[in-house]
Amino acid sequence: MREQETKSLLLVEADPAERRLVSAVAARAGWITVGADCIETAVGLLQGPHGREVQAALIANWDEASGPETIAALREGRPGLPVIVVAKSESVTDAVNAMRSGATDFLSSPVAPERLVEALAANGDRRKPAGELIPVSEKMTPDLSLEQLVGSLAHGIENVRDTRLLPFVGRQGEKPKPKSALFWRSGLTVPAIRANFEGMLDFLKASQITQATADDNLWVDSSTRFEFDNALRAAEVVTTPVDIALADPKQRKALDYLIILTGSLQTLLGENLAAALGLSVGFSSLDGD
Repeated sequence: MREQETKSLLLVEADPAERRLVSAVAARAGWITVGADCIETAVGLLQGPHGREVQAALIANWDEASGPETIAALREGRPGLPVIVVAKSESVTDAVNAMRSGATDFLSSPVAPERLVEALAANGDRRKPAGELIPVSEKMTPDLSLEQLVGSLAHGIENVRDTRLLPFVGRQGEKPKPKSALFWRSGLTVPAIRANFEGMLDFLKASQITQATADDNLWVDSSTRFEFDNALRAAEVVTTPVDIALADPKQRKALDYLIILTGSLQTLLGENLAAALGLSVGFSSLDGD
């Protein structure tokens, strides 16, 4: 009989008592916890002989000032390592900054045991974080082709629509399912979606891909940025947890508008931009061909 793969969690926490508490909860879900009292120790463990066995890392005391550097240090040798962060506040700014720095999940302290187990299950099965939680710096590798750049943007928009918005807003005529939303317990669902759009806009600007078109196609750049700005403004309208927002006509309208904008952005990026860049007739940014 094949042995079950050991799931190893790297826990960055200075307090030994907190490390024991997290380790006990993780153990009930089948995880072995490797504790580190500082980032230097954590990096050393990742670089050690058993570092490749670590399937996820958890930063137990997220700090807005040093947190991004901590994630960067963990990812230096393991660029695809899922990183969960825990903050002692429910600050939306902290959540957005953490996710834009590469975190794959954000928890508010104190964390209920079932929420921690849920986060470990969601992150432990994937060796590399997916979607727009990947920092722009990781996406912008030197050998990216035009097809890959356009495809990354188009797929990012598609991912936000299909995995972040539609599961809880629903398609036209469907009943909303607020508990299907990512981060619905913490109330960070829409701030996370807004961070997704911000990250893709940053990616667009950093790549300068829309500015590589001929003069008569420069409208694609201005139109795309305009629609991204519309998405950011629409997300700002939603100020309550999703269950309340879905019952409020103004906020529900903003959520529906976000879905419409994903369609507009997909057309601009996957069709108009691809054509403006002279990509081959057989190229489809949404099929990856």
